[in-house]
Amino acid sequence: MELLRKILYVPLVIVLGGALLLIFNVISVDIDLPLSIEAIATIAGIALTGLLILDARATVSSWEHPEPEEPPVSTKVIYPKSLEETVEAMQEAEEFLAKANGRVEISIDIEEEYEED
Repeated sequence: MELLRKILYVPLVIVLGGALLLIFNVISVDIDLPLSIEAIATIAGIALTGLLILDARATVSSWEHPEPEEPPVSTKVIYPKSLEETVEAMQEAEEFLAKANGRVEISIDIEEEYEED
């Protein structure tokens, strides 16, 4: 079936090209056809478009889509304890976020007063 569709491209392109040449008066032939040249060009164009759509559907349906990845899981909780360690913790959180590819949200809660243990 696929071979038949590919073979049909050649005569359809020839008929469409010839009809367009006759329509734009590039060539002239004195033959009486049962259909007008415009109708023949329209039929050939629709048939060619249909074949192109069938080939596009066959091509797209053969594509393989990869399975989605599982989002990264982290059990690590980052608790900053001082201002110097806060900068380190923020950098560590940014590194983790870069590896997460936007699939994990990191919320940072900053307390107004620091409570010591």
